[in-house]
Amino acid sequence: HARHDATFRAMGQARERALVLAGLSIAVANIDEVIALIRSAPDPATARAQLMERDWPARDVEEMIQLIDERRFDLVSVAYTGLLFPNPETTFHSSLADVDNTNNITAVKSPRIDELLIRYDTEFGQQAREEIIREVDGILGDLHNYILGWEAPFFRIAFWNKFGSPEGYLSRFGYYRDPLSLWWFHPQKEARWRQAMANTSETLEVGETDVHYWEQYVQDSGQSRAMPDGH
Repeated sequence: HARHDATFRAMGQARERALVLAGLSIAVANIDEVIALIRSAPDPATARAQLMERDWPARDVEEMIQLIDERRFDLVSVAYTGLLFPNPETTFHSSLADVDNTNNITAVKSPRIDELLIRYDTEFGQQAREEIIREVDGILGDLHNYILGWEAPFFRIAFWNKFGSPEGYLSRFGYYRDPLSLWWFHPQKEARWRQAMANTSETLEVGETDVHYWEQYVQDSGQSRAMPDGH
């Protein structure tokens, strides 16, 4: 029972991130109104409250999510964010293939994958776990259920220069919500920012535009980022 509880817990986390992306798509679809509302609000708290009060049109997104959850599609473009520790059971186990509202949206049923997933959950050796994941990836690739996309191996962040942050800005593994938990309000920077906003002839210094803190950390600590042979 504990194993299945963990499975559905991880599945819920992945779906939560997918819903966050759906929310972002709604914001992008209504970007002009969102920006106008934020700019007209007297403070961030009011802007947040007004954004939450609005009934933003989400019919297209809602319909898309329902069609995906019920597997009533021929082709769909979606972006699921990955888990820090891979847990393929929540997406590819046969027990989820005929259940609606799961991450197994292509109804994968593979006895070999199921066997590998059992081994994966009881294997503590990192190299062995990587080999299991690669075999699962190979089986999935041969099924041709997915057309894989690409994303840039970095984040772009635009922000007002009134916050303090760790030297690396984000956590080692990088998450777009890291600033919410790692950054802090910096009174001195905020005062200088307000002064510069009030005086158009004044500019603030520009900090680093390309941050490679964690790459340098790996290099300095002697850790290897090399991929295994053939990858």
